[in-house]
Amino acid sequence: MLPIGDQDEPGGLPIVNIAIIAINVLVFVLLQLPSDAFTMGFSTIPKEITTGVDLVGPVAITLSDGTVETIVEAPGPNPIWLTLFTSMFMHGGWAHLGGNMLFLFIFGDNVERRLGSLLYVAFYVVCGVVASASQIATDPNSVIPSLGASGAISGVLAAYLVYFPQNRVRVLVGFPRPAVALRTSRISADSSRASCSRSCSVPSAAAPRSHSPPRSGAA
Repeated sequence: MLPIGDQDEPGGLPIVNIAIIAINVLVFVLLQLPSDAFTMGFSTIPKEITTGVDLVGPVAITLSDGTVETIVEAPGPNPIWLTLFTSMFMHGGWAHLGGNMLFLFIFGDNVERRLGSLLYVAFYVVCGVVASASQIATDPNSVIPSLGASGAISGVLAAYLVYFPQNRVRVLVGFPRPAVALRTSRISADSSRASCSRSCSVPSAAAPRSHSPPRSGAA
């Protein structure tokens, strides 16, 4: 079930929502695609946040099956906790980027109109940071990079559900459904992806973890 539109609320142009989408696309195309080093350096690495130390160079990790892999960490921003913000504008692949931006494009405009532009951008950033913090809490010593706008967008979807529970949403397969039904489907998909990312991903220099909303590996 792929959402392709919803019941728009009256209001002005959602400038912040459009700007967030543009930033995500530009970061992926101009900074991530040309260099794995940017992805590895500016993603959130739990151990870097909990210790305050920027990890650089090869790091060995033990996977769930007992095998050992090596990932190459790259220099990040100073101070390193800024990755809590930079990582929410990064993605692990075209599908990850496209899926997140589709949901943000469809549902973010109404939420911005309801909250106002300034409160919306603050809400978006806080949701992204909370998502990163929750993933860090699950494994504070992990050295696997975490990235993605999924946590922030999950917050936007939650706000949409609160403010517009009966809005009709157009989907590619099926028929228009209330927002609450679509949100339930989104949660189910995110839970499955997050579960797989913790147990199935094989990290490499180009395979960071992402909190999909909240994905480990390239959500």
